[in-house]
Amino acid sequence: MLRTSDPIARAPRLTTTHLFAGILLAGTLLAAGCGGSDTTSSTGGTTGGTTGSSMAADESATLEGTVWNLQTVAGPDGTAVAAVASSNAFVRFSDGQLSGNSGCNSITGTYTVSGDDGLTISMGATTMMACADPDVMTQEQQLVTNLAGVATYAVEDSTLVLSATDGAELATFSAGSAELAGTRWQVTGVNNGQEAVVSSALTETLTASFDDGGQFSGFGGCNQVTGTYTITGTDGIEIGPLATTMMACDEEATTLETQYVSALEASVTFDMAGGTLTLRDAGGAMQVTAVPAA
Repeated sequence: MLRTSDPIARAPRLTTTHLFAGILLAGTLLAAGCGGSDTTSSTGGTTGGTTGSSMAADESATLEGTVWNLQTVAGPDGTAVAAVASSNAFVRFSDGQLSGNSGCNSITGTYTVSGDDGLTISMGATTMMACADPDVMTQEQQLVTNLAGVATYAVEDSTLVLSATDGAELATFSAGSAELAGTRWQVTGVNNGQEAVVSSALTETLTASFDDGGQFSGFGGCNQVTGTYTITGTDGIEIGPLATTMMACDEEATTLETQYVSALEASVTFDMAGGTLTLRDAGGAMQVTAVPAA
């Protein structure tokens, strides 16, 4: 027997919460960013299986249409600094539009390609989330500054190098995959509806599968979750309506399942930077994080 996530159709104990994150106002600092909603408290780690985030060696990537995962960013003195491992910062170039995430905030802009290797970037708006990790904040500030100073680019196999007019390297990236269809994931974090993404041993029993036909399925901590999903553009997603089986479980599992279903249905964008699936709501707040299932 299935029940839907519609508050009317579902049992009272498993209702869909309203979206808690709205459109971010410029200058507003939300704890829903890396210091709140994007901060994961974990009681246990997971490694997952093969990430599939790097392109095969014989498959050459291109500047446009590729998810580029940040590897290094040059500091003020020009020294390359490795990207913060847990930040999953990335950029994507598509039809003159730059999009991505600095590891803390969503970034946007426009770009122009000229000649064989000319590239100019005009940075646009970013979200204004506060991040608890000072290294991530430093990375964001330097990445945004460096992107605005790009003059040339070079792509070799699965590596993108962005350089300044004098040839100094400003940032390097590795190619990742943007194909969500046909993937299976082990959940590592779920938005609890209180401006925090949390993780526990129970959270890591949750799963998410996106088949090639637009069907979503997964385990919610108590029940099986099924529904549909639709991809729009390069990173837009709509999940649901979702339905679950009707097993009775303890309060902890039931609460987590409610939060998971709500987070999935609140998600409007996705990225797979660094081999991690991140679903975000309309305000840019993380809803679900996951790694490839073993």
